[in-house]
Amino acid sequence: MSEKREGFYSKVVTDNPETKEELTEILKSIFKEPITEQGVYALEQHEAKLAMEIYRKLCHFLEQFGAVAIHNFTENRILQLNIQELPQPLQKQFRERLPKAEANYGGFVHAIAQCIILLRKQSSDLMFARTISHELIHLLSFNSAQLIPAKDSPIPMPAKISVQRKRTDSQTSEELVLFPRRLGFVVIIDGKQSAFNDFEEAITTELAIRFEEQYFSDIPLLYDAIEEHNRNVGDINKDILFQDAKDDGEIAKAEKKNSGQHTIMTTKSYEYPSERNKLRNLIRIIYEYHRDKYANEDAVFAVFARAKFTGKLLEVARLIEHTFGKGSFRRIGIETGKKPIQNVSASASEPRVP
Repeated sequence: MSEKREGFYSKVVTDNPETKEELTEILKSIFKEPITEQGVYALEQHEAKLAMEIYRKLCHFLEQFGAVAIHNFTENRILQLNIQELPQPLQKQFRERLPKAEANYGGFVHAIAQCIILLRKQSSDLMFARTISHELIHLLSFNSAQLIPAKDSPIPMPAKISVQRKRTDSQTSEELVLFPRRLGFVVIIDGKQSAFNDFEEAITTELAIRFEEQYFSDIPLLYDAIEEHNRNVGDINKDILFQDAKDDGEIAKAEKKNSGQHTIMTTKSYEYPSERNKLRNLIRIIYEYHRDKYANEDAVFAVFARAKFTGKLLEVARLIEHTFGKGSFRRIGIETGKKPIQNVSASASEPRVP
């Protein structure tokens, strides 16, 4: 990628050029600063090396969809969090915003700190690579921010970015806080609800699957993990009765007999199966209506992926409206979104089963 951006945000939206410049500089400085909070740790050397190799290959892979690399991105923007070690007030706020986070999420992107937070040590290099790939795809998406009055912010963020601006009708000033406007495919509506959250996770996961299939086998640091994974899958397929094995996207579990003990093995897992099925069904219908324009369903998917990385939703909106009728773009967005907003400062990934 020849073009690069500074930090997490692709764009800051404000009607005041001076305020925009001030905020842009604040965001740049935050992105450069190391994070040294209690309970937050840097990656181990091996993990850091693997993460940066994945980042470089992801930038190349995502370029076809219009993604823009981040200038001077380093492994310092990927951190391990031990929630138990956070100060009590922060622990409480964290658990309120992400209930059962340790159990339900593998990691998330923090839009204020502009970094990836991992919530647990992964069971293998392969699981680490999958988690990091997913979160880096979120990070490299088109992300924009807006300013809203602090009193209207739906979430009392412990770490906030704010500016003071004079009101146009008086000499008094008000506090404005930075608040996400776009997070990849997600659209924040009036700061109170978000649209297309399900599609954001579905597109991210589909891209992560494609990336793994095309690039993981070319990463030397993953050779041993992939070999072990394939060996485990082979063992399972030889003499194991599959339980709960379903279609692609579901976790296939099997019970392996070993010296009288039973061990639950996982062959392969990808998150968000229901969200991905929603997106696939939508794309399938769109393709059937527009066979003269698109060669296959993958070509339609590419339209959605480009919107995620360029911020340009117009082509997707037109496709949906032409297929499902006027007003369907907004309706589908709300149906696949969240109301009220519970956590717009992070895009979280579900856990990988060890």
